[in-house]
Amino acid sequence: MKFNNFFIDTNILTKHHKKIPDNSMFFDIETTGLSAMRSHVYLIGCAYQTEIAGTRKWLLRQFFLDRPAGERDLLAAFADCIRQKSVRTLIHYNGSTFDIPYLTRKYNFYGMPNPLESFQSDRSIDLYRSIRPFRKVLGADALKQKDIEKLLGICRRDRFSGKELITAYQDYLQSGNPDLLEAMYLHNREDVANMLPIYSLTGIVSFFGGDFSVTSCGTDPASGDFSAVLRPKFTSPVPIHAHNDFCSLNWTGENAGLTVRPFRGTLKHFFPDYRSYYYLPEEDQAIHKSVGAFVDPSHREPAKAANCYSKKSGTFLPQPRERITPVFRKDYRLGYSYFLFDPDRIPEENLAGNVPVSAYITDLLESLIS
Repeated sequence: MKFNNFFIDTNILTKHHKKIPDNSMFFDIETTGLSAMRSHVYLIGCAYQTEIAGTRKWLLRQFFLDRPAGERDLLAAFADCIRQKSVRTLIHYNGSTFDIPYLTRKYNFYGMPNPLESFQSDRSIDLYRSIRPFRKVLGADALKQKDIEKLLGICRRDRFSGKELITAYQDYLQSGNPDLLEAMYLHNREDVANMLPIYSLTGIVSFFGGDFSVTSCGTDPASGDFSAVLRPKFTSPVPIHAHNDFCSLNWTGENAGLTVRPFRGTLKHFFPDYRSYYYLPEEDQAIHKSVGAFVDPSHREPAKAANCYSKKSGTFLPQPRERITPVFRKDYRLGYSYFLFDPDRIPEENLAGNVPVSAYITDLLESLIS
């Protein structure tokens, strides 16, 4: 077994990006196939912080299998590294699908304690799964790690795919060519090192989950749109632009702007217990039977779910969740709802009733990625 150490540039993250949890380890593996029972893991790379001359630096350590018969020793060396560094959080790219299940089968096959089994969901961060819901807002064509690196402007020296490296490994076992060894180290090194800047994208996940403050909000006097200026807790490494039928988001730098388009006109409020109402065709509305009993029977009919409503005219804002009541809709079958909004009243902490502005905005942000 061979070892290789490499220090990662510490300037890849800024103080405005989401902080990597303490005692974290980034890791990636290279294998000769997809099946753990019919292939070998020949290279494991992991990065963790260490102190050098009083300075915290990211050290990338690689374990290389120079003879297949030594696979157990390689697995033991990786497990020892996790224990010795008191790793609390594992970070990987699609490792939940491949790397972790593969290594788990290997440790089980050799009857060895599995150092990965204690890392449950709260201690295992899969960058691929974290980023996947935001593919549209990121403008990413695909979500392979190299695609995300390209999005972040990261240039690779490595020109091999994982599949091509299998041939390189097999050739190395025959020839011992140091150039092939360096090519394998480089591919794995860039896979692991580039996860650190990719981690900065998890600040976007936090933002869409409500990790922001509302700097200002109100109604634009010219367009009548409701707009808010947001201060995300963490900076996005790339500009974010997203929109749907109801709102749009533009996020560059430290501030994000959200614009909500109101609906002006007449909407319907549907009553839940339609069996307790009559529908009045001439008035195009429903009234409770306790009142409708006094209406001429020829001018009323039993209400149905689709026509059991009252109507209201005014200015309305969309709400992805029915937080603010009463709830209004354009049609009974349309899931998206609205609430009556007073454009002259600029909301402060609460938009209406006890609903915080931040909660309403979080709902709108979630609608942009759904």
